[in-house]
Amino acid sequence: MTRLRLATAAFALAGLPVFADDPKLDAPKPGRPQSNTGKIVTAQPYHPAGTVVGRIVSVSASGNGVGSITLAIPQVEPDRVSSTGRVYFRKVDKEVDYEASETLKVRFGYRPKVPAPPDNLPGYKAEASDLRAGQVVKLTLGKKAPPGANLSAVKPVVTMIMIEGDVPAPRESKRVEPTKKK
Repeated sequence: MTRLRLATAAFALAGLPVFADDPKLDAPKPGRPQSNTGKIVTAQPYHPAGTVVGRIVSVSASGNGVGSITLAIPQVEPDRVSSTGRVYFRKVDKEVDYEASETLKVRFGYRPKVPAPPDNLPGYKAEASDLRAGQVVKLTLGKKAPPGANLSAVKPVVTMIMIEGDVPAPRESKRVEPTKKK
């Protein structure tokens, strides 16, 4: 009986901190500026809309740099069904066109031969002229909409292009003439 009382008392004491009052946080007072401690504040007007990886098919230029970019994005689709009911798949490249934002950033995902001074963005600084057909790139997409607008109705635009893999230089055929021995 004593053990039962001790066990009951131990459980009761263990549950006491659960029912204790939480400390009250100071409510913001009018006229007192609120601090943004612990919050990340970004000045970027775009809402994140995901990333896309693919191979560049074409890049069209506009007055201030890149106007739009067409990517070949690998996708898997059903190919055929065998007589036993097994489904076979194939990999196809779908071409998708993306519009560039006014504040587009182009970056290298690898260290170039002559790196630019570091800044606060990932990768190394690149120019729009560094984009070529065949390169593997990662596009960061964003949506720009006024506060309170429906974001699902807004088409995403490219805010950053990260060049992941460069196109190998075309091989030049070096034909070596046989030398005649004298």
